[in-house]
Amino acid sequence: MIDNQLIDKFPLEGEKDTHRIASLLSAEVEPGDVICLNGDLGVGKTSFARAFIRTLTADDEPVPSPTYTLIQHYHAKRNKVGLEIFHVDLYRISCHSEIEELGLEDALGIGVSLIEWPELSIPSLPQDRLEIHLQFGKGVSERYMDLFGSSRWLSLAHSIEG
Repeated sequence: MIDNQLIDKFPLEGEKDTHRIASLLSAEVEPGDVICLNGDLGVGKTSFARAFIRTLTADDEPVPSPTYTLIQHYHAKRNKVGLEIFHVDLYRISCHSEIEELGLEDALGIGVSLIEWPELSIPSLPQDRLEIHLQFGKGVSERYMDLFGSSRWLSLAHSIEG
């Protein structure tokens, strides 16, 4: 995370909070934005991505985990303008050359990219990205979300606190 700083920390009280924040974020993004989703297995990365995508497409849009396909591509509209969304899951990738074969760098410039397990792709990612770190809390449905990014993403933190 070069030049990215901790913007804010949020407690999440169940999946409803995760979906609310994903919806707020979807209103802030622009083509070329990259959102990295970090956290342990089962913490809610795909759930966050699904809520984000459905906010921009349709509530009943099928949004499967891209664990096996690696990249899922969606066409969305916001304010009557087309927006491409790339949902990427790099969990099964073992080296950077595999990322190059996926064509991830091409996708980064034309749409919004949600990247789960982004660690191997960091050298390819723009510095002005948003990093979301999800952690388990003490309770079964308790989670915490840390946002890291440049000052560009501060308005998101204000919307969440809102």
